[in-house]
Amino acid sequence: MNYPYANGIISAKVETILTRQKLTKLIGLKKKEIIKNLIDLGYGESKDDVSLEKLTEQELVKTKKFLNNLQVDKKIIDIFYLSYDLIKIKGISKAKLFEQNFFSEDKLGLLSNEAVQEALTGNFDLIPKSFIKLFSAINSKISEDLTSREVSSLIEQEVINFIFANIKSSESLKDYFEVIIDFSNLKTFIRTKKMSWSQEEMKRMLLPKGKIAKEVFFNIFHNTDSEIVKTFNNYYQEKLSEIISKYFQDKNISNFDFSLDNLKLQIVEQYQFDIFGMGPIIDYYLKKETEITNIKLIYLNPTISVDMLLGR
Repeated sequence: MNYPYANGIISAKVETILTRQKLTKLIGLKKKEIIKNLIDLGYGESKDDVSLEKLTEQELVKTKKFLNNLQVDKKIIDIFYLSYDLIKIKGISKAKLFEQNFFSEDKLGLLSNEAVQEALTGNFDLIPKSFIKLFSAINSKISEDLTSREVSSLIEQEVINFIFANIKSSESLKDYFEVIIDFSNLKTFIRTKKMSWSQEEMKRMLLPKGKIAKEVFFNIFHNTDSEIVKTFNNYYQEKLSEIISKYFQDKNISNFDFSLDNLKLQIVEQYQFDIFGMGPIIDYYLKKETEITNIKLIYLNPTISVDMLLGR
């Protein structure tokens, strides 16, 4: 795989990302003016007035086409997208089992709603061949006697096992998924405490294969706030401890999530130096995702401050 060549292209492409500083000129504009400015910048593929949702969807399609045209292992890129499809797979599985309605508008992942629906019935025509083993495993283990939470847990376990079995050649992708798992488990831990759920309930929701063992969260469940903060000094250069300490002071779950998302971006930004691997591709896609999130925040809140936007 010609990663140095692909990452050279990526490094130039990163310069076109609309950082939060670049996006400040959109703050305070009317909604139509925001869309016009984005179109003038070459955003999406429309030359006419369209909805912001359509415009950002077009931009994501462009981004995926760009990444798919790079001379790198497409199977690895597909697995990277899979983390974005997890909510969709869980939602459609539970809708099918419990006769619920579920439809995802999320375009960050690889799989369409139809592709997931078909794969969960055993028709694998619309998914990558490399995903057939994953969906076969999910289909063989899901049954009507499972609870909604058990279905979610089972699918999470299968997806994580599948991911880690297939990314041994990409150290940066392995590190990325470990970060995703750690931060997800930390959010589960904090929410469990906030909602006064039991230790056993939390244990069932924790994900495996993170840098922070599941047992760490279980063992500190009844500890004091200061003891919990001290425990996380051992991970991520004490940055998690700072975020947790602030949460224990203000109890603001939105700020907690925001801080974790920003820390994730800071960690992934270091991947840009992985010139012989997948790192710069991950960094670019997350920057693109952040760009779209910030645009939507500005669109919905014309008086938003720069500090409320993600990234640098």
